Amino acid sequence: MDQGNGTPATYTECFQFFIAPTDLAGNNPNATLRPHVINNSWGCPASEGCVTRAELETIVQNTQAAGIFVEVSAGNAGPGCSTVADAPAIYSDSFSTGAIDINNTLASFSSRGPSTFYTPNILKPNISAPGVNVRSTTLTSDTSYGNNSGTSMAGPHVAGVVALLWSSRPGLVRNIALTKTVLQNSANAAVVLTPTQTCGGTPSTDIPNNSFGYGRVDALNAYNISAPTAATANVSGQVTTPGGQPLAGATVQMSGGASRKTITDSNGNYLFENVATDKFYIITPLRLNYHFSPADRSFSLVANTTDATFTATLDTILSGNVIDSADYFVRQHYLDFLGREPDESGFTFWSDQILSCGSDAVCRERRTINVSAAYFLSIEFQQTGGLVDALYRASFNRRPMYGEFMPDAAVVAHDVVVGRADWAQTLEANKQAFVAAWVERPAFRATYDGLGNAALSTHLFRTLEPASTATATRWLMR
Repeated sequence: MDQGNGTPATYTECFQFFIAPTDLAGNNPNATLRPHVINNSWGCPASEGCVTRAELETIVQNTQAAGIFVEVSAGNAGPGCSTVADAPAIYSDSFSTGAIDINNTLASFSSRGPSTFYTPNILKPNISAPGVNVRSTTLTSDTSYGNNSGTSMAGPHVAGVVALLWSSRPGLVRNIALTKTVLQNSANAAVVLTPTQTCGGTPSTDIPNNSFGYGRVDALNAYNISAPTAATANVSGQVTTPGGQPLAGATVQMSGGASRKTITDSNGNYLFENVATDKFYIITPLRLNYHFSPADRSFSLVANTTDATFTATLDTILSGNVIDSADYFVRQHYLDFLGREPDESGFTFWSDQILSCGSDAVCRERRTINVSAAYFLSIEFQQTGGLVDALYRASFNRRPMYGEFMPDAAVVAHDVVVGRADWAQTLEANKQAFVAAWVERPAFRATYDGLGNAALSTHLFRTLEPASTATATRWLMR
């Protein structure tokens, strides 16, 4: 990569470093040091090993899931359609940037969409920024400057706007989906393209389009439209069966004044927080093999609404297995891996990864596998369930049974939602309390109380591999 060429493996290694930076020796990964936003002025063509173009999709998803905004230059292969052709600019998770000049005119070299990686194709680029004759540093010396053109010059503008926006609007920090919405909705659509162009069936006179996306990035407008609303309220309710039993795993969609979704918990309850008042909303429940009464509820929100309830009746003829539905599948992963109900933003993000495939069965299968893998690789699982698994292996040289693992992992994960304020401090306190109780368990004491310090150390350090067990051993030796 020092010579300008990378491979999927080296690019993945870079993303992994961003997710959890290490020391100079490559040890002690620390996710609390991860950046907020990264600029990617590169692409991975087939000549570098991205032959199927799916090689980097999972690592980009995982980077975004860690709360890192992934901005990517669209490429310089324009003006033809579908020239946003290389990973990672083609992915739905990357925020791709085209290039305009000082007169707000789209650069001829700026790559156009749509991205043909998915079926149906998706909009690309997302947005545009100044990328023609931009003054920048050069490789000549530490003090040399020059004027350069390319989407590589445009991308850093967008990364900088994200940094400014998150500094001024703390409520947006690491909320990738909402930040993308703000940037797109606040963009200046008055980009000039003469003659007009139609790519992916969308003319450049429509906004958004596959020539320059939503328009030129606009920092001031993004700041203005993201101001917190003066008044918000909560919308909540319950979904039950005709017999009064709660129905878990029912998707609840909000439309009208806002487009949101959540899913009912084990008590059949759902909750939308911080909903803007003085707007009209429609609440619609959905779950495979059920029909609902009423089919939806609509109202103008003035204050907290707690009576948006529904009755779910099982269909006479079942049409499939509910675990095959994206929303139910994602909720089950929250329960199985993280031991908690999903938070709204995470639930929406991961279920939409699968739903965005539409009817493409191959895409859905690949995305379903990738989503499942992402939960296993997530910081939240590795630091909670991963620690529990490692403690059993380090202490008793065996894996935990399901009946042991689930309640123990729930203790370590209590009130931990990665990305929320103070999650790292909560996790650290949970770990300390859990390990303190662990060494007082009868099984642990029966194994180790008869050993002296030297014998105990010898026994524990025999388990220093693999790395996860070594982590557990270090906790036990504290």
